[in-house]
Amino acid sequence: MQSSDTYDFSGLEAMLKGLGAFEDEALLALVKERSGTNLKHPKRDYPPAVGAHIATIIREYYFPDLNENDGLVELGRAIARGYGKTIIGQVQTAALKIVTINRALQILVKMLSSAANFGERNLVKIDEQNYVIQFRGDLGNVYIAEGIIKQFVANQGIHHASVKAQVINSRDFDINISW
Repeated sequence: MQSSDTYDFSGLEAMLKGLGAFEDEALLALVKERSGTNLKHPKRDYPPAVGAHIATIIREYYFPDLNENDGLVELGRAIARGYGKTIIGQVQTAALKIVTINRALQILVKMLSSAANFGERNLVKIDEQNYVIQFRGDLGNVYIAEGIIKQFVANQGIHHASVKAQVINSRDFDINISW
């Protein structure tokens, strides 16, 4: 990892909006106490380790009864829900209502790529109902990515889709999507 590897705050912002957490003073105080991060006055970007630590705090706070991976999937779903509540998310998601699923997935891959300045994300179309999003050199969490994509696909009206993560190694993983 290079010291310049960062996540844009938009991912954390989307997570917080998706959970309604900006109004949750107890959570905001807990994040500040445990990580030193004041989410009321955020930085533009964060190192991946700081983002992961904040995500852990939020996961433990909102999903204490879920195992770690299921809690991270729920955080990913919250990111996808909350992204549409951000200014840039409102603009980007407006177009998704009128495009094909193939084009929507292409847009999703671009949105995921814009949130971090490291790694590559690629969409591979297997056939009309089977796709793979490849994450290469990624420092993000595979289960958060799975949750984002599960919610995104549901938002596109495909409620019976199978979205499964496949870990290749510590920095490479695939998300398989089929319906």
